[in-house]
Amino acid sequence: SPLGLFRLIVHQALKQAPSVFYDLIGTFRQRCEEMGKPGEAWQWHQKELWRLLEVLLPQILKDHPVWLFVNALDECGEENAIRVVRGFKFLLGSLHTSSSHADLKGFHVCFSCRHFPILALNVKFEVCLKDENQNDISAFVLNQLAGFQKTIVSALPSTIAYRAYGSFTWARVMVERVFELECEGKVTEYIEGKALSLKTESEDSTFHPLLQ
Repeated sequence: SPLGLFRLIVHQALKQAPSVFYDLIGTFRQRCEEMGKPGEAWQWHQKELWRLLEVLLPQILKDHPVWLFVNALDECGEENAIRVVRGFKFLLGSLHTSSSHADLKGFHVCFSCRHFPILALNVKFEVCLKDENQNDISAFVLNQLAGFQKTIVSALPSTIAYRAYGSFTWARVMVERVFELECEGKVTEYIEGKALSLKTESEDSTFHPLLQ
């Protein structure tokens, strides 16, 4: 969740630049004394933590460059993912345009997520696994199906490689399914039909349909 993400960022920053978080530590101790145990009697709020990052990040960047890696952004849901990306886009923009931030060290953000449209960003560098993996997946499928009886005249290897959509896991599971169907005596046309009808990883978040 965004709240969990911001908690983690603050925690990591606190370990790397504790002097910047002097006031935060004081607030934490005060709340513990007045309100009780954190997580039970009280907790940090998402907007509060984000505001904290906005205020303290420039102070950290005076002495340290910051590289922020946000993994599996899609796991928090599309709506939350959009908000997170917009927030960091705004933060990056404010750091780059403000004259008071001209002497700050670099701040870089890297997001990783499944291939669904989160937000159109003017990014400097992007790696799409679907594009980068396609040739390797095709080679893998051809190699694995080399012993398949009718591979040469079958469109099965290209079908599996195309529908894998950049996922080695989906391709591997589908290849294993092909061998199972072949052992059951199914004809090539039937197996090809199965490959076309089964959902891909991008269409279904689980692999249950592949195993049926």
